[in-house]
Amino acid sequence: EEVTRELRRAAKTLNFGVLYGMGANAFAESTGMSREDAEKFIAEYFRDFSGIKQFIEDTKEFAREHGYVETLFGRRRYIPEIVSPNFRFRREAERMAVNMPIQGTATGDIIKLAMVKIAEWIAKEKREKDIRLLLQVHDELVFEVREKCVDDLAPNMKRIMERVVELAVPLVIDVKIGYNWGEQRVFRTG
Repeated sequence: EEVTRELRRAAKTLNFGVLYGMGANAFAESTGMSREDAEKFIAEYFRDFSGIKQFIEDTKEFAREHGYVETLFGRRRYIPEIVSPNFRFRREAERMAVNMPIQGTATGDIIKLAMVKIAEWIAKEKREKDIRLLLQVHDELVFEVREKCVDDLAPNMKRIMERVVELAVPLVIDVKIGYNWGEQRVFRTG
């Protein structure tokens, strides 16, 4: 009840911004709060979520030592700029190093595994005439589905995506339906 819409937006901004190396100035500017409040917000965030700060530092150190970072599935991104004498190049490389294992795992590896599993399921169930994958947008898959099949197919797509990998934290998939992106509504499955 005490969390306002503005605080929720600020927390979301910080949560994603931290992984890109967002500092107090950028955070203050993006949320409209003072630099002093932004510094306090960031300090509290790292106190509450100390594991994130450790992950960031460990990831940067790994990148400096090895010259690359990896996704959860072992796909590598080489980042030679991580040891650049140029401060700006080095800082950008640090942001890439921290972001890649997370985004690369989610939108690089997991979403593609989901696409393969869904394609296999569609073929196995002989549903090619009822559903078609149109595109991937970051961590989303957009399907075209025959209207009469939505109630049957949507829960299966959700189940496949949520079970494509087993992680310490469960994957939770939101399903939305609509005739276009501007008219989507949440689809409640079971």
